[in-house]
Amino acid sequence: MGRWLDLAKEIDGRATAGQDGAIVPNVPIVLTPSPRDLFRSWDKSVASLDPDKPLGGYAPDRWQRIVRDCDRLIADFGKGAASLGWSTLDLFGFPAGDCDTTGGLAWRLDGGRIIAMDGHVATYRWPFSDRTSRYAKSYLAELASPFVPVWELSE
Repeated sequence: MGRWLDLAKEIDGRATAGQDGAIVPNVPIVLTPSPRDLFRSWDKSVASLDPDKPLGGYAPDRWQRIVRDCDRLIADFGKGAASLGWSTLDLFGFPAGDCDTTGGLAWRLDGGRIIAMDGHVATYRWPFSDRTSRYAKSYLAELASPFVPVWELSE
């Protein structure tokens, strides 16, 4: 027999029987929330942000823009972003320590507006300008710095 078949039988032998006697492989099951549940989670978390109580060491005026940007992102693109597979950190990721590093889409807006979003990139307009910029989905996952959702920043 081929070596791969022996390996497959060995792995199959490690499987366990479930309650109904069916074979259950020893593979971790990772549950991902549905787009609807993900959107609801974002909506609830963004609604918990208080524009008058800055988190993460942000100046009060910058914090108020952050909260407005998060509100606008949820209202205008939240459901679509969840359906397109954007993650919490893609949209609401903020640096866990230093405010001057990069962050997710809401961090980048700084009063600007999202003008288009698809399954790979969001295009946004800079505040008080006709200039636009793009933000790629999963960009933060490529960076080594730790990021947290904005609502998990420390006081």
